[in-house]
Amino acid sequence: EPPEAHYFDIPTTIKNIRSCPQAPMAPTPWRFERTIEAASTNSNILKKFDFEIQKATQHITNSLLSYGSEFKPPHVLYPLLGRHPDFETIISIIHQGVKYPVSGISEQERLKDIDFMLNRGNHPSTLVPENATALHKAFDKEVKFKWALPILPDSIKDIPDACVTPLGVVCQWLINELGQRIMKRRVTHDCTFPGPSGYSCNLRIQTELLKDCRYGHALLRFIHGIHDIRHHHPGQKIFMNKTNMDAAYRRIHTNMQAAVLAITVLDGIAFLLTRLPFGSSPAPPYFSVV
Repeated sequence: EPPEAHYFDIPTTIKNIRSCPQAPMAPTPWRFERTIEAASTNSNILKKFDFEIQKATQHITNSLLSYGSEFKPPHVLYPLLGRHPDFETIISIIHQGVKYPVSGISEQERLKDIDFMLNRGNHPSTLVPENATALHKAFDKEVKFKWALPILPDSIKDIPDACVTPLGVVCQWLINELGQRIMKRRVTHDCTFPGPSGYSCNLRIQTELLKDCRYGHALLRFIHGIHDIRHHHPGQKIFMNKTNMDAAYRRIHTNMQAAVLAITVLDGIAFLLTRLPFGSSPAPPYFSVV
């Protein structure tokens, strides 16, 4: 049982969780390189499993492709999270990855959409030299950390339910630790862009089945918090801390049957995104749960 609230020592609980030993990651036959040779090797592995992506990626347990590899085991997390209202959902995500509630499309529509996306290519924003540099740098990182599995584009049609999502790059202004404005070029996976069928990954999502998204309202909570502090402590300085969680989405696996709905293609290599992509509508609500 998780501890009662008045006996809950959070620092000690976290320390105990961190000290819990974890087995080393098991090696896999997959090749994580941005080369045609690596993509061909991985496609051949898929072929041995009749392109059933779930069996192919999960038959080796305790690898970086295994669901929940970024988390401690559920029984270890229970003392900290056992009373969380969405604890069962968290455990489901750890065991199975994030699943997308999607409606189906016909096989004819799927194949036609794939041909359209492969012929069209990515969005024009990816052709801007500075954006292209940021895009390639991002995918080098995705593959290096095994967040994206390279395969041959010819294999996409053989994977059940697989679809293609175009890439884009958006420019955002951020503020660094000195208060200066800096440009951030962020890679996006346009899961809303439809093919000839009129459907896309996001347009097929049954939104009524998604969890509520909570963290989108953080700014309002901060403003209310500041107002309350100022009301009760009118003469005191108010300090706030901003912490950037690098690649936070990449800590959560996408269930492989959902991952195939948003395969991306870059420089003649297709990439199966094994972690939450930036652009899928189920990603924010499920990330906010965790």
